[in-house]
Amino acid sequence: MSQFAFAGITGKLSGIITSKDTGERLIGANVIIDGTTLGAATDENGNYFILQIPPGTYTVRVTMIGYQTLILNAVRIKVDLTTALDGALSESAVSMDEVVVQAERPMIQTDVTYSQANISSEEVEMLPVEEFEDVLALQAGVVMTGGEIHVRGGRGGEISYMIDGITVTDPYNSGMAVEIENNAIQELQFISGTFNAEYGQAMSGIVNIITKDGDYSKFSGSVSTSTGDYHSADNELFPQLDIQHSAISDKKGNLEGPIVPGKVSFFISGREKINNGYLYGQRIFHPNSFIWSESENIFKIDSTVGLGNGFVPDDGDDLKPIIDSLRAADAFDWVPMNWYEQTTYQAKVSFRLTSGIKMSYNRMYSDTRSQDYSHAYRWNPDGRGHSFNTRTGDLFRMDVSLSQSTFANV
Repeated sequence: MSQFAFAGITGKLSGIITSKDTGERLIGANVIIDGTTLGAATDENGNYFILQIPPGTYTVRVTMIGYQTLILNAVRIKVDLTTALDGALSESAVSMDEVVVQAERPMIQTDVTYSQANISSEEVEMLPVEEFEDVLALQAGVVMTGGEIHVRGGRGGEISYMIDGITVTDPYNSGMAVEIENNAIQELQFISGTFNAEYGQAMSGIVNIITKDGDYSKFSGSVSTSTGDYHSADNELFPQLDIQHSAISDKKGNLEGPIVPGKVSFFISGREKINNGYLYGQRIFHPNSFIWSESENIFKIDSTVGLGNGFVPDDGDDLKPIIDSLRAADAFDWVPMNWYEQTTYQAKVSFRLTSGIKMSYNRMYSDTRSQDYSHAYRWNPDGRGHSFNTRTGDLFRMDVSLSQSTFANV
């Protein structure tokens, strides 16, 4: 998959820096985002702005000679939006401690002209959900039915999906062409109406997922696993639902860190899901035990199996070896018939070539296998078809800041 990126994946920070004592707007105050190479200086009117900021929560530091350093914590940057952050510096004739201020989120985002929700990685982690679709289902105007997401009454195929600003909508089924796990999401942007001109090929909604960059200074990771099983007291209706610790399992983990400290980082995540289901069939017959009858338009048991000349005596005892010959080698084994298995991984490498040039390469892979239950195949479970779906995605992006007010994305 190779496409140009048009959707936004960064936000903007702007504001006014003034003197706390006189109210005068300060010229040349330095505004720096800690942990990044991003920053700006105020102009002759005390205004500043910083572009191309990846979504997340930051600490902003404001410094100027003759004034105390101002530290603003918990500053939230959202995709495609401008965060307003003003600061007031206190005059200082001698060395004094820094002034720390906790930033507050405004009740109304003044630059939003459409219905939008921005869910951060911290919010995704706190929600009791396993898939990003479950996060969308919690938003206003969204309904999930039959595994499909419907926005504002639209159909499931009317949503445009993007990862890091690049379209990943499957042209075959209008779903998401690649899988992404919750632990790889930095921010989830959901737009449900009156989209900007940069978006297209969508009638109901836009889902833009920003993936995490690896940490440029330290290593970290996490691993988690869970198991379970279905159980029913009705063994006739739901046979074989005895407790098996591995019948349902979910294993996932991620690792991030520097390759070249301060310059190159990586982020890797993976997940394996296994669900044997709750509907079982018994191997009484083998798929080859049946033949297709064109004249009757039905499947019939192959009457020539084990009969030699095809003559069947009317003695019931003589039928036993015939029936036995139709059975599979592992006859009477109970096997799951509505099972599901999925393996996914994602690997992202990010490069800080200079303070104004950043590149990233994102590789995603998923392999899904499943079987849907059919009562007609309960005694011939191997005859029921399986579904296989393998998907890969390769995303490359370059962000270039030509000046404080000019940038380009490729």
